[in-house]
Amino acid sequence: MNFVLENIGKTATPEAVQFYIMAPLAIAAALGMLIVKKAVHSAILMAYVMLSLAFFYIAQDAPFLGIVQIVVYTGAVMM
Repeated sequence: MNFVLENIGKTATPEAVQFYIMAPLAIAAALGMLIVKKAVHSAILMAYVMLSLAFFYIAQDAPFLGIVQIVVYTGAVMM
C-alpha cells in the first residue's frame, strides 16, 4: 500500500521516455497534416497521429481505449 501511495503522481521512466520521443513527433505530424498540400499525405500524417495517441493510451494502462483508437478511428481514416 505504501508503494502505491508513494508513486502517485510520478511517471515511470519507460512512459516518460516514450512520451518525450513520441510527443514532438506527433505534434510535428499534426502540424504537417495542416501544412501539406496533398490529401494523401495529410491522411497518412493523420493516421500517424491517431496511432501515436493509441500508444499513449496503452502506455497509460488503458489498452481497451488504445485498441479502440486503432481499430475505429485509424481504421476509419484509412478507409
